[in-house]
Amino acid sequence: MNSSESECEQGSGMNKDELKDIKDRLIRALARREHSRYELKVKMVLKSFGEHAIERVLDELELEGVVSDARFAEAYCYHRRSRGFGPTRIASELRERQVSEVLVDDNLDETEHHWYESAAYQREKKFGKGRVADFTQKARQMRFLMQKGFNHDHISYAIKKVS
Repeated sequence: MNSSESECEQGSGMNKDELKDIKDRLIRALARREHSRYELKVKMVLKSFGEHAIERVLDELELEGVVSDARFAEAYCYHRRSRGFGPTRIASELRERQVSEVLVDDNLDETEHHWYESAAYQREKKFGKGRVADFTQKARQMRFLMQKGFNHDHISYAIKKVS
């Protein structure tokens, strides 16, 4: 048993260095922009750190309030909304980053009025103020808005606004 205890003691010295290195890297990443817990974990796994050590540091940083999926979701939604993306796409991107469904719902209300106006603005920005000439043009505009992440109601509103 003594040999295993001494191995743990030797390992804990390296472990402290590893934990400090992980923490420093995570804080540097967070200084640049907010990240979800999942994104931070992936970054550290790609740097070949142990998952147990990564989880331990992430738990510590979460308790300190340094890592916050709620803050990430809010900042991410604000940024993507300002870039002209719709709620469907933003929600999908948040789910890819493993943000909880509760946080996605809290930050995205697809029935809010600004989504309709945003869809209309994006359509006008891309295709101009002119009326939709034919079905082919209408389909093209609808595909564009769908790729931006707007739902059917938003797209219909944007198309009807110029008709």
